[in-house]
Amino acid sequence: HFSALVFASTAAAAALAPCLPAAFAPSRMTRQGSSVIIGSGSVPLAGLHLVQEPRLRPAVASAALAGDPQMLWLAVRCTTLLAAKLFLTYILQGAAKFKAGSRPPEDGKSLAKYGEQNFGMPSEAGDGDKDRQEKRLQAARWDRIVGNDLENIPLGLVVLWSAALVCPSTLLVQASMCTFVLARCLHTVAYANSLQPWRALAFTGGWAGLAGMLISALRSTAYGTGLI
Repeated sequence: HFSALVFASTAAAAALAPCLPAAFAPSRMTRQGSSVIIGSGSVPLAGLHLVQEPRLRPAVASAALAGDPQMLWLAVRCTTLLAAKLFLTYILQGAAKFKAGSRPPEDGKSLAKYGEQNFGMPSEAGDGDKDRQEKRLQAARWDRIVGNDLENIPLGLVVLWSAALVCPSTLLVQASMCTFVLARCLHTVAYANSLQPWRALAFTGGWAGLAGMLISALRSTAYGTGLI
């Protein structure tokens, strides 16, 4: 009776296997003579031998990325400089907003020396103060600087670290990394001080550095796969 019960349970599991989630369904069940192969392990029974096979696990491909030490050294320092540059930009943007009265009203209580804070909106009595208008222009300028950084630096960091992980230490990729970081810093200086065409040149230089990193990464991965 016990053998019949086990065989019936096994048959039921085999019938329900297609309806069960992969985690519960038996990995394999076959009939070979007097043996039924299921799951994992073997249980000898009178007239029936249940053999358990280990579940077949899918092969998991893994790749270890180990970049050139010099490239990783440079990538870490470039990232640190860009992070410091962004932090300083945010500080200067916040100061410009305070001077322009563009902060939330509650912020004016902590720094009363900057005057009323009302998100830069004109007061009911009118706000024709030329100095305040100039400060609002500066706050708007810093808003544009931050926006431009957020459009360019995240992508630049992704490309920079991609190049650091797959490229050998070459003059092209190192110069491209340094060019990108330097250009982004110069872009902020030029934008904050209304320096044109230097702002446009710095913007173009940043993209030139990014293009150099991309070309180096593409060449390195193509050579590594035998496509070139």
